[in-house]
Amino acid sequence: GLFTVVKRLGATDRINDLREIKIGALRKPDEEEFVNELLLEKTGGKPGKELMKYILEKIEWRIPFYFQLLVKEMSDLIIYDKEPWTEKTVDNAFAKVVENGNIYFEHFKSRLSKPFENEPLGFVLEFLTVLKSRDTLDYSDIINMAEKYNIRKQTDDILEILKYDGYIVEENKRFRFYSPILKRWWK
Repeated sequence: GLFTVVKRLGATDRINDLREIKIGALRKPDEEEFVNELLLEKTGGKPGKELMKYILEKIEWRIPFYFQLLVKEMSDLIIYDKEPWTEKTVDNAFAKVVENGNIYFEHFKSRLSKPFENEPLGFVLEFLTVLKSRDTLDYSDIINMAEKYNIRKQTDDILEILKYDGYIVEENKRFRFYSPILKRWWK
């Protein structure tokens, strides 16, 4: 994130006149409308209430990017493969997003080399790979991992960057991937 980079440069006084605006996940009525509009535009139809609920649960991190990925794959299955509007179709679309992840997510991995290099980059790649195999990682486990790379003092800044850039989320000193799609794809 911008603030983390500026903080690292010791130049926070240069941006103190900017107002930080955090944009979170879509609200329920907005996300339903967004998905409905996307599906209507692409397929000419909309899911029922129960299927919509399933779609929203499947996405978890409710930002437009992930909805667009799932809707694109759902649309292809509905239009070209003539799949019906079912939970199985949503699951198949989710699997397709992960399968086609290199198209969608390779930039997530490649952009890590910009703020990190050498030991910090090695730590980040190991951390995210280990996190993929678990539901969550405790802060103390992350610190132990950072010790192997001799970057203990940088750990909080690294985690902050990963949080603000959409890789991970923290809940009660436990960390997990923000998106189940990104988690399943991560290599």
